[in-house]
Amino acid sequence: MSEIWTPSSPTIFIKPTEQIISQRKLEGLEKLAEIKQWGLRNPTKFMERFIGVELLDSQNYVFNSSWDKMYALWLCSRNYGKSTLLALYYMTRGMLMNSARFYICAGTSDQSIETFEKIVSIAKNEVESFTGLTDVFRHEVVINQTNSDGFIRNPAGFTYRLYNGSFVRTLNSNINAKRGKRAEAVCFDESGWLAEEVFQVIEPYTAQEKDFKLGGGIDITTLPRELPNQLLYTSSASSVDSYFYTKYRDYSKKMFAGDPRYFVADMNCDIVISATYKGKIYPVSLLSQEKIDTAMNENKEKALREYYNQFTTDGGVNAVVRRADIIRNSYQMIPLLKNDTNDKMFGLFYDPARSLDNSVVLIAEYYKDPIKGWKMRLVNLENFMDISKKNRTPMRTPEQIAHLKNLILKYNGNNLDYEKIYVIGIDAGAGGGGVNIADFLMPDFYEEGHEGEEKYLHRGLIDKEYSFDYVRKFPNAINKVRLLEPSKYKSLIYEALKEMVTQDLVDFPAEYNGKGYVTLIKVDEKIKDSLIKKLRADIKAGKVPEAQYNEELERRMEETDMAKTEVYMLSDEEIIALNQMDSMKEEIVNMVRKERDSGKDSFELSKEKQGKMHDDRAYVLSMAAYFLQELRRSEVRGKNKKSKEESVVKRLPIRRGRFYKAIG
Repeated sequence: MSEIWTPSSPTIFIKPTEQIISQRKLEGLEKLAEIKQWGLRNPTKFMERFIGVELLDSQNYVFNSSWDKMYALWLCSRNYGKSTLLALYYMTRGMLMNSARFYICAGTSDQSIETFEKIVSIAKNEVESFTGLTDVFRHEVVINQTNSDGFIRNPAGFTYRLYNGSFVRTLNSNINAKRGKRAEAVCFDESGWLAEEVFQVIEPYTAQEKDFKLGGGIDITTLPRELPNQLLYTSSASSVDSYFYTKYRDYSKKMFAGDPRYFVADMNCDIVISATYKGKIYPVSLLSQEKIDTAMNENKEKALREYYNQFTTDGGVNAVVRRADIIRNSYQMIPLLKNDTNDKMFGLFYDPARSLDNSVVLIAEYYKDPIKGWKMRLVNLENFMDISKKNRTPMRTPEQIAHLKNLILKYNGNNLDYEKIYVIGIDAGAGGGGVNIADFLMPDFYEEGHEGEEKYLHRGLIDKEYSFDYVRKFPNAINKVRLLEPSKYKSLIYEALKEMVTQDLVDFPAEYNGKGYVTLIKVDEKIKDSLIKKLRADIKAGKVPEAQYNEELERRMEETDMAKTEVYMLSDEEIIALNQMDSMKEEIVNMVRKERDSGKDSFELSKEKQGKMHDDRAYVLSMAAYFLQELRRSEVRGKNKKSKEESVVKRLPIRRGRFYKAIG
């Protein structure tokens, strides 16, 4: 007979649970806790060991000094590596903190996405300059069925989540959708250009005290202190009337006074050029003096801010347009050098000059928004300067006219003469050397390089109201030119500019970062439509209330990888266009209103900028805004006229008349 043998003192095996864990798992958790505690005390060493990136001395100082501060601010020169440092900062913070929520907010979604994409590049070992990258962070990112690599890209915001519950998410431009969230850290990227309203909405995210705990019979006085919730402001220098400058000034005072909650870093181009690594000058610099000198020659105001961290003065309270309004309406876009689809409508605005000022042409695309009606998008700005001259004065008048005609034909596309040109606005002042510059546009002309070929002959252009004496002499000229006399129109056009920009009817290109490329977002419309259809089906089936449609759609979009980023390499002409439009923005924020007793206010450069800056680019922008205002008004007048005619017909009783015919 078989028997079961049992020991005299048996050991009973109990399956481990969440409360009772095995010795091996306990040792693993203890080791993990030791590593995390060491990492919290030595964040840069943790990053070097587990992410595989080493920092320059100045970057190491900024990283460590900001780590345990409640309020931190980085004022950084271009090419300091701010985006990379910010990416590494949140990668490290996310790995060392459990269930932490991190948000990155910028003036445009593209700026915060640039930091996000830097995280992706580091995680995937795609940064050529980092030779020691590891796969540790990549394996910490949660991957599910809706994404292939754990990094989710969609219009609602780019995001990823780690296995410890922490996540990073970029914030889109919808202010109202940002309210009511909570976070352990928020970064305001390029915060020198953010509107104050953005700070007021997002700063409360970190308001709750991190060490507050209640319940469970725990004595909170025995618990170790945690890293405080943090607000981090990063940017290049902006203007002295910005919210960022106020933070820079106040935080610096508190840091100098010894307040341990505050840290401010001011890293200008001299630190970047003379960067050290472990106490020695690094042989290769991130920035060259030649690049700085070139930037100073092209746009001194902008270069002083971006490289020397000097805050500049804008127009102040009397400014025609605030910089915050421009930033709010700035989008990542590629300049248009021609009518690429042949169905877009453009306006060209020319401020001629011969010797003293710039001679510039602004090209604006007019398009109809389904909600706001007519809007305009700034697509190009050309400066007719003679680059062969040392002082870069404008070209000769015949050369300017030839270039202007060429631009008109380019933006009309393959259409009948000037069918896609809404208007050609020209300053009728004495900028053309006392000559009415529009006189040169009246005769018919041939395309450049096709003189004498009838196929390439184009009709002239005229302002029939201003040049009515020449209408009979040039009967073939088309009435597309509008000459504006400064004495009559200057006040009107600047008033129109203020109105159009504040109503968000003007689209500006985002500030050019000097990198030679722009990052574009491409949304997969098929995935988006599929999400919407499925959500509608769930609402119909009663699974989701109709009132929660927007909230539920955003939540599902946040969990779905439905967008891709593309890097577009800019041509030399596109780079010049972006730089010129940046100069235009500098001019317009420094244009101020000066009140007059007559009631007709004047508009000119602020006192600090007179003699140091031109206003030609601002002038052509105001002309473009004036014709946008006219376009919108004409549409309203047309609608009112039609409605009045219809109402008269409906109200008056009309009796059909009798016809008397001689025959039949």
